[in-house]
Amino acid sequence: MPLLSRVRAGGRARVPRRGGLVLVSNHISHFDPHLLAMACPRRIDWMASDVLFRNRLAAFYFRNVRTIFVRQYQADHAALREAVRRARMGRCVGVFPEGGIRTGEASLVGGKPSLYDGAFVIALLGRAPILPALVLGTDRLYAPKSLWRRPPLWFRFGEPIPVEGLTRADVPALRRRFLEGFRALVDEVRAEGGIREEDWPQTPQQRNPKIPPSNRQAERGEP
Repeated sequence: MPLLSRVRAGGRARVPRRGGLVLVSNHISHFDPHLLAMACPRRIDWMASDVLFRNRLAAFYFRNVRTIFVRQYQADHAALREAVRRARMGRCVGVFPEGGIRTGEASLVGGKPSLYDGAFVIALLGRAPILPALVLGTDRLYAPKSLWRRPPLWFRFGEPIPVEGLTRADVPALRRRFLEGFRALVDEVRAEGGIREEDWPQTPQQRNPKIPPSNRQAERGEP
């Protein structure tokens, strides 16, 4: 990736090298899990939709990189238990709490997200701190011609949020603390400068009109 883009990874020293951890990030492209794993000093066990496991070859690959599959659009208690088990084993579990690729105002970067509670429940039951993570620029990879210009990719890791002494009743407060930590990362990257308007997240279809909208996008009337 450093040959195809300008990788800007910050906050790596904040990532605990040992012990259970729940990495919670925004999600702007299908490239995010692989590239965040590249930037993070910890190996990440990602939670991903079971759609990725319907092809045998893809299923073989994702299982061998320790992915936890989640049944799409339903409460998957088995996946939740597996994520908690791995967190208690001392692994880093990666979660996209927005439930899919999100851009615009209703995203984490936009500031008015709708988040699922799963990541926070996993952290509480797994007794593992939450690590806010920010990714920017990966959606530009949907347009192959952008690679000629080596687009910038930002990866930023925040301060871990401890969960000791908290219970399920503290999920709303934990969500607020995560949002504060995530906004701090956005402000941190913005303050460094160098981000142009086109570097902020856009949908895959905005980056490349040849990509058809997903069923969910069609339902919401998005491009």
